[in-house]
Amino acid sequence: MRNIAILLLLGAGIAGAAQNAPAAAQNAPATAQSAPAAASSAGVPPEVDAALRDRVAGFYRAQSNGKYRQADQYVAEDTKDYFYVMSKVPILKFEIQKIAYSDDFTKAVVTMRIERELAQAMMPKMKLSLHNSFDWKIENGLWCWTVDPSTAQTPFGPVRNPGTAPGGAQGAMPAPVVPNVADFSKSVAADKTEVELGERRTDQVVFRNSLPIPITLSLEAPETHELQVKLDHAEIAPNGAGRVMFAYDAPAGGATVEKMLMVNVTVQPTSQVISIRVKLKPVPGTGK
Repeated sequence: MRNIAILLLLGAGIAGAAQNAPAAAQNAPATAQSAPAAASSAGVPPEVDAALRDRVAGFYRAQSNGKYRQADQYVAEDTKDYFYVMSKVPILKFEIQKIAYSDDFTKAVVTMRIERELAQAMMPKMKLSLHNSFDWKIENGLWCWTVDPSTAQTPFGPVRNPGTAPGGAQGAMPAPVVPNVADFSKSVAADKTEVELGERRTDQVVFRNSLPIPITLSLEAPETHELQVKLDHAEIAPNGAGRVMFAYDAPAGGATVEKMLMVNVTVQPTSQVISIRVKLKPVPGTGK
């Protein structure tokens, strides 16, 4: 599970804490794929909503262009040290999905969809698209990105930061505590890795996703008329399940020799490859 460990370590520095909250909105930068902005939430002053959207877009646009010093102008004073030391994972695309405001419209929780490109030694480049929520507040008349010093949000859920100074004072906040990789060792797993077909013509392997994000499955299977392999669906929701289904059509006249085939299932974004051995047993008769 080395790839999950790398993702966790990267995720710990990706961005700050927030609490998910409902509302609706969309926006996106010039450098990212954009979607039309949705109507503002009822009761939100239009100028407040527009100002926040503009600041959020500027913050992520600067990061997507690799201009982190420009992005600093959108960061609250109590969060600048954290922004300075956190890992800067390249942003490919982003969009606002929803915004929830405080009653006095001086604070907000902004839920984003952010696509990043992860590239580390011994790990192929991969795109990771996640939904994360972030705190914003008005500081000196401007909306600013801020981080709760006690928590930080990673792609695999919130983690506690032990580095908050007494009385809530902050310096350069140390990296948050990352969950033990062993906790994720069975996050994406198959219920079996061997299938035997013969007189029994069909079978399936169930994949369960224990991650708090969706995963996608793709197949690499040998081309043969005897064996059909397919997914019931490629994307598996958090805490959901998907199936790889096998169907055996024995040759006319009956199979006389046992065959062993391999089917590989690739899981993204973890880059796991789970191999399934398929035994095709001799079948007397016509094979029909």
